[in-house]
Amino acid sequence: MAETCYDNRQFEMKMVLKSMAYLHAYNLSISFGEKKLFDNVSFEVGEHDRIGLIGVNGAGKTTLFRLITGEMEPTSGEAFLSKQARIGYLEQHACADETRSIYDEMLSVFQNVMQVERELNETTCQLELGEGSLNELIDRQQALNERFDRMGGLTYRSRTRAALMGLGFAEKEFGQPCGNLSGGQKSKLSLGKLLLSGANLLLLDEPTNHMDMRSKDILKNALLKYERTLVVVSHDREFLDGLVDKVYEFRDGGVKEYLGGIYYFLEKRKLESLQEIERRDAPAKMPAKGDE
Repeated sequence: MAETCYDNRQFEMKMVLKSMAYLHAYNLSISFGEKKLFDNVSFEVGEHDRIGLIGVNGAGKTTLFRLITGEMEPTSGEAFLSKQARIGYLEQHACADETRSIYDEMLSVFQNVMQVERELNETTCQLELGEGSLNELIDRQQALNERFDRMGGLTYRSRTRAALMGLGFAEKEFGQPCGNLSGGQKSKLSLGKLLLSGANLLLLDEPTNHMDMRSKDILKNALLKYERTLVVVSHDREFLDGLVDKVYEFRDGGVKEYLGGIYYFLEKRKLESLQEIERRDAPAKMPAKGDE
């Protein structure tokens, strides 16, 4: 079971959110051969939780994401997603087609909306050309119009432009191919797609990798405006500060819950930085030949 350290300011909120969990994990264990990452771990991810996953490399943080998304099965135990949970997982590679423009890649989130738009345009053309049954075409046009409106069809292009600009892309860059982007820019583009997708449970694995300070600030500001559930793996203390209000620490084959922000966690662990975790908690390596 997960151990818990409580910040009194967070306790009451914990009780309120407990009944609104998106994810319930019960006695999760995962092993690779003789190596056991974690054992009999139980926890919840509630609606509006903002959680930082902390631990040494290889402790099981990314593996947990793969369990949540169904890419992997636990060795034992179970993880249940609620029917309300819509997962968004930050991809390592934002663009399947690197020749596609930045703007078109972001628009790909709205493929269903664009399909309805195409059908609506075709129906309108048939009406203008007098093709087919007039009454049937009018009824079809009305139904498609209503569906297009419900899906946000009137605003999806403006939302796409606003999201790109909010993530630091200048309008003159919208036509550039994805292949021209740096690793950090691709991460921002991928995040933008998630924010527009309607996902209410974001899983972010080291999202600030390859980013400069300005890009990190832009990314953090976008996530601060995201008012749904966030679970993020990061070793960046400044990035996590103010972004998460709960920390799950993977250590010694278990998970310990800290109901407070990243500085509350560091205070409880008597750490100056997250980098100290790797130095202090990483398993000792056998010395290389000649280094004894």
